[in-house]
Amino acid sequence: MDEIQHSNDGLTFQATDNLLADAGRIIEGAQVAAARSLNIYLTLRNWLLGERIARELLGGEERGSYGQRLVRNLSDELTKRYGKGFDNSSLSKYVKFYRLFPQIADSLSPQLRNSLGKGIADTPSAQSTQQAEVLPWTHCRELITPLASGMPTRRLPRRGACGR
Repeated sequence: MDEIQHSNDGLTFQATDNLLADAGRIIEGAQVAAARSLNIYLTLRNWLLGERIARELLGGEERGSYGQRLVRNLSDELTKRYGKGFDNSSLSKYVKFYRLFPQIADSLSPQLRNSLGKGIADTPSAQSTQQAEVLPWTHCRELITPLASGMPTRRLPRRGACGR
């Protein structure tokens, strides 16, 4: 069988004479691409939530009981609507994430920025056209705790470290 090569949005496939192996490569490649896209969107969702909450908290500065009440009420409503992932602790982490990496939108590729529409494209930090890979939220969450507490951490790579 002649080898046929297909490539679409980062999913590459080269046909061989083994149908089962080809089908497996297509499925596995699509699963990897879907997981990567999901991680990017979850990371951006959490950053955008952190940015929006920080702006509501008096330009990013918490105002004591008002800030706690605001986050608690928002958490209750978001959990009712969307389920897990929006408790007080998570929302606080999203705010810390935004504060530690306020320029994360700079790392978006123009393609991804366009697919997100005006929401991210209009944020102050989205003005740059610099392109880098955004780390998934699970990696960024691991970076937030030591950075927020002032603990020393290993040096982060220039490109890909939560938009740094």
